[in-house]
Amino acid sequence: MGDFNRHHPLWDEERNNHLFTTRNLNLTQQLLTLLGRNNMKMALPPQLPTLKAHGTGNLTRVDNVFCSEDTLDLVDYCNVEYADRPLKTDHYPIVTKIDINAASTQQPPRHNFRLAKWKPLVKRVKEEVEKLPPPTEIYSLDTFKGRLQALNTILQEAIQEHVPMTKPSPYMKRWWSTELKAMKSATRKLANRAHNHRTVPDHLIHEEYRQKRNSYSEMIRTAKAEHWAEWLEGLDESSVWTASRLVTSPASDAGRSRIPTLQVKDPVTKAIVEEASDNATILGPSTLRVPTPKVDLGNHRIESKTSAKFLGVLVDNTLRWKEQCAAALAKGHDWMIQFGRLARVTQGVSAPHVRQLYIAIAIPRILYAADIYLSPPRRQTETASVKKSGRAIINKLASVQRRAAIMATGAMRSTPTTALDALAGLIPFHLLVDKHRGPHYDWQHYPSPTPYTRRYEMQPDDM
Repeated sequence: MGDFNRHHPLWDEERNNHLFTTRNLNLTQQLLTLLGRNNMKMALPPQLPTLKAHGTGNLTRVDNVFCSEDTLDLVDYCNVEYADRPLKTDHYPIVTKIDINAASTQQPPRHNFRLAKWKPLVKRVKEEVEKLPPPTEIYSLDTFKGRLQALNTILQEAIQEHVPMTKPSPYMKRWWSTELKAMKSATRKLANRAHNHRTVPDHLIHEEYRQKRNSYSEMIRTAKAEHWAEWLEGLDESSVWTASRLVTSPASDAGRSRIPTLQVKDPVTKAIVEEASDNATILGPSTLRVPTPKVDLGNHRIESKTSAKFLGVLVDNTLRWKEQCAAALAKGHDWMIQFGRLARVTQGVSAPHVRQLYIAIAIPRILYAADIYLSPPRRQTETASVKKSGRAIINKLASVQRRAAIMATGAMRSTPTTALDALAGLIPFHLLVDKHRGPHYDWQHYPSPTPYTRRYEMQPDDM
């Protein structure tokens, strides 16, 4: 929403056709292109004037409201309030009402085992178990199910008696505890006392409140870290992908972006040339110009670019593949940073899961199109410098696997790479590159996924 200062028949009244000049339509086309590219719609109904000129008194439409297609369904009201026009201004106010009420889910009450009375519960279970018949050998499935049902009945009755019920709130944090609740209450009390003595800066209550607030903040940080580490250590083969999605997704407020950021992309490489920091003000006449490819005819020379992306591969005009190698190396290190948030030396996901993430996520992205830009050297045609640069690229990419092996094994950084690959159950990187650029690539010959219990062995076709 903002003053775009653009005139077009889509929103202006027909009587203002004198404003639909070629220059104004060309300037508006830039805005329309960006709106169509980002799938944005006009929320304010057309032909509603938003400005009254002081000199002529003409009513025009220079202000507008745009939103994404999903948000448009949530707009309950969007109109111009002509009666509420402020003094000494030529713009009319626009009132927009959006339904932001989220549907709440009703969760059933459940037992709060944090507040359980464990001593009476254990005593009750012991008393009921002693009333059962003496244990004997079990020879049939029906007998086993009967005794299991009896034990479950005793446990459920004890839980119902000594474990209180609680109704979880949708705003409850999983890391929250009774200790944090007590600390929060004490901090709020000190905050009120410090506010009552705000006119006395040297009062001791201010320092006491500051220390209590810092302790409360440290308790929250510690509780979050311990809960995160405990959750990571309990991951299995299926939930490890949830952890990967959490650490690799961009930071947000856990909600879907409603209004996308307007961007201008190069028509050839699709790279972002310019990004709007303010969607309302960035669309001025001198900003966000859509670049046009430099294709000249006649006596003019056609200028080429140094590189272009085709099917995800950066192809440079000299076929040295430096841009593509740099992009692959950047992808690898970026994934290692994300994996580092999951794997720590003392806590985090287990070694097999780190290895699983590296093999399934990082390697396919690093070695995508490796048979093109990591082609083996041809001794008769390539110079020594070209062969050396090819080995240098592979060595740089091998540093990514080294970082993954250190995360999986917890070894020291001074450990030799060959030992790291053997302990982590990873193929040496130069052989891995050969497998990717070979005609018969098969993952079934990958080393054992349990590097600490089985000996690392190379398969014949790995060589």
